[in-house]
Amino acid sequence: MSARVRDDRSGTARTVHSAFSKLTNSQVLLDALFSQPFDTVKPQILELINQTKGKQATLLKRTLDYLKNNQHALPDLKYRLPSDLKSGTLGCAEANGEKLVRQ
Repeated sequence: MSARVRDDRSGTARTVHSAFSKLTNSQVLLDALFSQPFDTVKPQILELINQTKGKQATLLKRTLDYLKNNQHALPDLKYRLPSDLKSGTLGCAEANGEKLVRQ
C-alpha cells in the first residue's frame, strides 16, 4: 500500500473493500470513514481486526495504518465523487486529471 492516501475515492474504496468486505458491509464502513472523524470509526475497525488471525489480520492492520496515516484526507474524498455514483466510475479519469495538474 502507498505511504500516502490514494488520490481518488475509488482507490480508497478498493483498498477498504478488499480488506474488509468479507467481515462487514464495507460500503457502510466507507461511508463512515468519509463522513465521520477517524477516531469515531477506528474502534469498529479494531473490533474487526480482533476477530481475525494470520495473514488476514496482518492485511487489516496494514489497512488500518494506511487509513490512520491518511485520515486527514478521508473526509475530503467524499466531495470528489458524488456518493450516488459507483466508486469506480470516475476514479481513473480523476486520478489522471490530478496527475496532469501536478505536472
